[in-house]
Amino acid sequence: MILSSVLVAGFGALARRSDGIRLSASGRAEHPSYGNRLDPLIARVAADRMPPHWDWRLLKAMVEKESSYNPKALSAGGAVGLGQLLPNTARSLGLSSRQFYDPEDNLTAAARYLRIQYDRFHAVSDDAPVWLRTRLAIASYNAGASRVRAAVKVRGERSWSRISRDLPASTVRHVNTIVDKLYPRFVDLHSNSFRPRIGNWKSSLRFFGDVQ
Repeated sequence: MILSSVLVAGFGALARRSDGIRLSASGRAEHPSYGNRLDPLIARVAADRMPPHWDWRLLKAMVEKESSYNPKALSAGGAVGLGQLLPNTARSLGLSSRQFYDPEDNLTAAARYLRIQYDRFHAVSDDAPVWLRTRLAIASYNAGASRVRAAVKVRGERSWSRISRDLPASTVRHVNTIVDKLYPRFVDLHSNSFRPRIGNWKSSLRFFGDVQ
């Protein structure tokens, strides 16, 4: 599938609308720090759409894994934009086809969709060090909620290692890369630099801060 000339030509304006983002003609970053330049947008969307006190850098880890920060990303399976939403999912979240590649609109819809998945597992613990509810939400975002719910029904609600046996290997790798590899890297990366004022910021902050 090839993007229409209208979308390609109009993307510069869309990108400029969202926190001064600039892309090359291919849609890739013009500078290695491009991912960091999306941080204010990601942090704002996380604060507006994600569960209270979630660390915005978890959403950043998802964006890197899903699209490598490319708002014009289009997968072989048809997933679009920063959050790699399937078109039918994007439309169900209120996006028109003209909004698929808008960084802010796509990311906001992606965060809403992730929050929906998170809320499905309200009875599941999200305690350290497993963060099971978080993993189930990301798995549902990737593989579909029905598939994850079926695995939870068979394996119970206490063990990610058991639940993951009934999930696609690609989904398990996807979740573990976001939670165990990318997210900790971003915690270290931003420990002494840009940190939006969300929750109670500490170097040890994980998905939920200890708000006093």
